[in-house]
Amino acid sequence: MSSIGIFYGSSTGNTKMVAEKIHKLLPGSACKDISETAIEEIAAFDVIILGSST
Repeated sequence: MSSIGIFYGSSTGNTKMVAEKIHKLLPGSACKDISETAIEEIAAFDVIILGSST
């Protein structure tokens, strides 16, 4: 099974909220703030989902 990482950048909290909803729909996924995550940690996932505010 592929490992899934959901990484978000959120200034108002809306992107974080959506990332957490997606995380709940994908069992076994990880959900993290990209500003607090090292590039090596991101690279360890097979599938990467990125979310950012506009």
